[in-house]
Parts: sequence; structure tokens; C-alpha cells
Amino acid sequence: GVTWDAERGTWAIQIGVVHLSKPDPFFNVVTSDAGSSDMSISANVGGNGLCGVTVRYRDPDNYLALLRANGFGVWNIIQVVNGKETSIGTVSDVAATNVDVRLEVGPDLVTASVGVFRTEVAVSTAAGGSKLGLIARGGAMETCTWDDAVGRQAA
Repeated sequence: GVTWDAERGTWAIQIGVVHLSKPDPFFNVVTSDAGSSDMSISANVGGNGLCGVTVRYRDPDNYLALLRANGFGVWNIIQVVNGKETSIGTVSDVAATNVDVRLEVGPDLVTASVGVFRTEVAVSTAAGGSKLGLIARGGAMETCTWDDAVGRQAA
């Protein structure tokens, strides 16, 4: 089976739903090694915070993520390289508290899906590592939930 590593924050599963039982104030992530830099993760994400999923995760200074920008009607696709964060795209949000999201990365393309909405963005192969996972940052993290999370190495 898949092994998950709670790298930051204290994570728990309650009635099959993952949540932060004791969040780090700034950054929380639980990861699994995909064994490749090409991977995908999907999950049903809920909450009002900067909750989402991450791919090509190496450490808190190097990763790609899809994070809900609650109140702005979008999810941000961010790339962090050597601690420098860049927004590389957005996906429209759906009017629902819990939403199915997917983040997939191949050799030079990131595909982010939120419900029926989808965005593709070119990305450098140099960035990041071989892990995928669940991520939460900033305020309102205690409201974040993840259900039906599935991570895969790209075919």
C-alpha cells in the first residue's frame, strides 16, 4: 500500500476524512513518494482555508500546488522554487464547500481540475521532487478536509 508521511502538522483521519488535528501555524503537508517527477493526485477537498493538493513536492521550498483562494472564486496553481513562490495559473472554483480537484504534472505540463473546470500550464521539469500530497497553509486551516485522496505515478 501507499505510505504517507506527515512532514508538517499533526494529521488525523476521522470517519474516513483526513483533517489537521493540530496544524502548524504556517505550513502543513502530508506526502507520499511517487517515485517519479511525473504524477497526479486527486481528492475531494473542503474548507475555507488555503487547502489543496501538491505534486513534485521536495520540501517546503520546492513544490507545485493547487490551493483554494476562498472568497476569490478561484484555485491558484503555484510553483515554489528555492523558496520563491509564483502563481502560474488559476482554475475557476465551483460553488460548493467540498469539491473534487486533481493536479497532474508531466514532463512540461501541469493540468489542474476543479469540478468541471480545467486549466493547463507549461512548467519546467527542473522544479521539485518526487512526492505528492495534501497541503494547507495560512489561516482557517482547521476547516480543511480531504476525502478520497488518490495519488499515482504518471503512465
